[in-house]
Amino acid sequence: MHEWQKKLKKIIAGQKICLVGFGREGQSTLKLLRQIDFKAEIAILDVKNDPDYLKEIKKYNFIIRSPGIPVKLIKKYSAAKALLTSQTKLFFDLSPAKIIGVTGTKGKSTTASLIAAVLKQKFNVQLVGNIGRPPLDYLEKLTPKSFAVFEISSHQLSDLDKSPEVAVMLNLFPEHLDYYADIRQYAAAKKKITQFQKKSDILIYNASDRRIKRIAFKSRAKRVSFSLDHEAGLDCYVKDGFIYYKNKPVFPVAKSPLLGRFNLANIMPAVIIGKYFRLPNELIIKGISKFKPLPHRLEFVAKAKGVTFINDSLSTIPQTTIEALNFLGDKVQTLILGGFDRGLDFKKLAQRLKKSKVKTVILFPTTGQRIWQNMIEVGPQSIKHWFVKNMETAVKLAYRNTNKDKICLMSPASPSFGVFKDYAERGEMFKKFVKKYRD
Repeated sequence: MHEWQKKLKKIIAGQKICLVGFGREGQSTLKLLRQIDFKAEIAILDVKNDPDYLKEIKKYNFIIRSPGIPVKLIKKYSAAKALLTSQTKLFFDLSPAKIIGVTGTKGKSTTASLIAAVLKQKFNVQLVGNIGRPPLDYLEKLTPKSFAVFEISSHQLSDLDKSPEVAVMLNLFPEHLDYYADIRQYAAAKKKITQFQKKSDILIYNASDRRIKRIAFKSRAKRVSFSLDHEAGLDCYVKDGFIYYKNKPVFPVAKSPLLGRFNLANIMPAVIIGKYFRLPNELIIKGISKFKPLPHRLEFVAKAKGVTFINDSLSTIPQTTIEALNFLGDKVQTLILGGFDRGLDFKKLAQRLKKSKVKTVILFPTTGQRIWQNMIEVGPQSIKHWFVKNMETAVKLAYRNTNKDKICLMSPASPSFGVFKDYAERGEMFKKFVKKYRD
């Protein structure tokens, strides 16, 4: 039996356990707990089984929550002395490996995957966390010489009382404002990734993001800065076609497998970590250049009837849609926007569209209405618009209203929930109907 298994068995011995939320992570937790102690008393509380699912929670003294369920909601109903934990907290307590935590509003999946790709050139590495890999599933594969690259969301961070040895902070934009009271509360959750770091730990942070920079300068860890701009005092930056680290060229920008200059900010932490753990440049270059971009982020779908279709379903905030427009330029003629309303501000997106060559916007509920209203507020509109409720209609309209040699971009600037299960389903539906109607 591994040390972590002995430790977990001791932690849960004699406890009345309940799992709050029974999605992918909850199911993973149950499986592991049954392996450790098949006689343990374990209840499952999930809104899908009972809308009033928290009414029985006071019976249990060991609560393991899923990330999407707020701590404050559980504490409202649970016994005062109950221990509240999560997969993330348990993983931090049990993992024998060095943990590299990656967070940010956008880019964390790509960055975590790139870091893993670089370190795999030399080490045993497991990529876990918010990327769809419940961390406890990977404990058996880890040793003290391993690395766990953990993509960690604000929901996973919110009640964390430990920080990883290596933390990466990419950016911080208003997001999840249906979950957090305001941007400050959201930032406070993100801050946990460095809040408990020691002086011997390392914080890699985006010096161009003022909120991240403010958090970084309160950290006890050794700080390593990066930015797309070349400024005095930066540890990692872009200059003369290279990503530099400590004033030496490491990675040639031409070898980037990712579209858009903004994506270099996702590559830089992988360069820094590669150098920090003493990988030679050639292994860092190999790991990054062979990386296959993740789906749903500026993903080429097809050129059909002369129109190029781009799937950017992972764009769930206005800033990433603006980035996509900046990168693709004046060839974007049709833009598919809108989704679940988290109270985000679309004024800057409306201003960017006013300056663009976009001629058609296709708008999903519920933010589609607000986006169009913001567009009207920035000035008279020559852009045609349609409100739609399904992807098939959206794609049909795109085919009818996009000229040859132009681009139809789906970059919704909003989460997917409501019409779609998640961003992946939205992206797959877009690809499905593009291919269905291309002949």
